[in-house]
Amino acid sequence: MLPILNGDSVIKQLRTYTDIPVIVVSAKTMVQSKIDLLRLGADDYMTKPFNLFELLARIEANLKRSVTAPMKADIHLKYKDIKIENCNAYIKGAIVQFTSTELSILILLLQYPQKIFSKQNIYESIWQEEYAYDNDTINTHISNIRKKIKKHTDTDYIETVWGIGYKLK
Repeated sequence: MLPILNGDSVIKQLRTYTDIPVIVVSAKTMVQSKIDLLRLGADDYMTKPFNLFELLARIEANLKRSVTAPMKADIHLKYKDIKIENCNAYIKGAIVQFTSTELSILILLLQYPQKIFSKQNIYESIWQEEYAYDNDTINTHISNIRKKIKKHTDTDYIETVWGIGYKLK
C-alpha cells in the first residue's frame, strides 16, 4: 500500500545492501502477510492501530539486537574531526586515550550519527544487560568523553537532547 513500491520490494532492496532492523507497521492483519514479510527479512511486524510505547519498545529491542560488538579490531569510523581506527581514537590527528567504556560509547554514537540514544539504549548496548535505574553512570561517561574531546578542539560533538538522551551534533 506504499506509493511506487510495495513493502515486499522495499525489504528485498534493503536486504541487498544492509542488515538494518526493519519493523513493518501495516494495516494488513492477515497472518500470511506477516509471515511473508518476516520471511523476506523484516525483523518485526505491528498492525495498525498500535500503541506508541509498544512501538518504541520494539524499536529499542531491535536496535539492541542489531548493535554489534563495537570493539572489533578492524573498525574504521570518521565523523568530522574524530576518527576511530583499530580501537584508537584520533581528534584532529592527535591520539586521544579513552577508557574502553568511553570508547565503546563514542563508537556507538559514531556508528549511528543521526540517532538519539536514550540512557537506556546506551547502557544496554554497552553493558549488554538490562538498564535498571538512572545512577548517572552514562552522564559521567559522556562528560568524560566531552572533556577529552574538548582538549583537542573547540567543537562540541555530543549534544544533549533534553528529556531523551544524547546524539552527535
